[in-house]
Amino acid sequence: MLLLTFAHTHADYSLGPVNTLDCSTGYLAIATELDCQAAQVFIGADNFGTASISIYPSGCLRQPGFGELYNVYWNSHPAGAVQLDSELLCKAPPTPAPTSASTGGMFGDPIVLIHGHRIKFQMPVHEKSLMWADDTIDVLAAADLMTPDKKSQWFSDFILLANKMKVAHIQRREITLAPATGDADDDAKSLSVAFLNQDITTARTKLGTYDLGNGAFRLKLQRGAQMIGPMRKDVVRVNGTSISFSLSPERAQKFSNDLKAMKYVHLDLRIHTMQTTVKAGLLAELYGLVPMSAKTASLISSLHM
Repeated sequence: MLLLTFAHTHADYSLGPVNTLDCSTGYLAIATELDCQAAQVFIGADNFGTASISIYPSGCLRQPGFGELYNVYWNSHPAGAVQLDSELLCKAPPTPAPTSASTGGMFGDPIVLIHGHRIKFQMPVHEKSLMWADDTIDVLAAADLMTPDKKSQWFSDFILLANKMKVAHIQRREITLAPATGDADDDAKSLSVAFLNQDITTARTKLGTYDLGNGAFRLKLQRGAQMIGPMRKDVVRVNGTSISFSLSPERAQKFSNDLKAMKYVHLDLRIHTMQTTVKAGLLAELYGLVPMSAKTASLISSLHM
């Protein structure tokens, strides 16, 4: 499970007046099927579909389903007509984009908090997903740590690329409740950080500050004050050309049993700043810095207002 924080809210969308083909005052018609599908996620409708029907309003509309369920449809018919049980789904006009954003980040399971809203977010398994990209850097992530029933999922890896070349790989490490032995005091203990140069990986990383990719990233590896199991947490602070964030290990807090909670030690992501020079990535889409794709919208499994 992924927990995130969201740029769009329920208030970004509005149902038009009944028995009309108009939007409510201050709202605009949704212009594309992809925008309509993204809207379906945020208003909490149950299903999404497409059609071309002359007797229903054209564009993005909401219809009642069975019982208390509601469905959203994209009607591509060029004219359309008023239908008593259908309402146009409209969106608020865009606001000027800020030059930067400061956020809370993705905590715990892949779950995000955006503007106070909890977003349950399922990431592809055994796949590196693009989280952030600008003209210089790419940040990829994997969430391959899962419970056997596949109901809970956590971040396991982050990979940094500069000019499309891998420069660092940050991974979770298995941590037991037994005291750690065999590591030097200045070694990373609670997570793994490897620097890559033409696919040649360092054996182990010392605490310190590293410049990567000819200045594309500055990575600081330090030991924090909080504990995880028998050791203090290591924290990786990454400053990129358009994003800064931290990664640290965290136990699976959904489990009260210490052994089980430590079995699923994962990486927590805390975002410090994001710049609007971003070009692509799941984080950029979720925070509204670039348009949300239908694929990203389909990964959101629930929204808690």
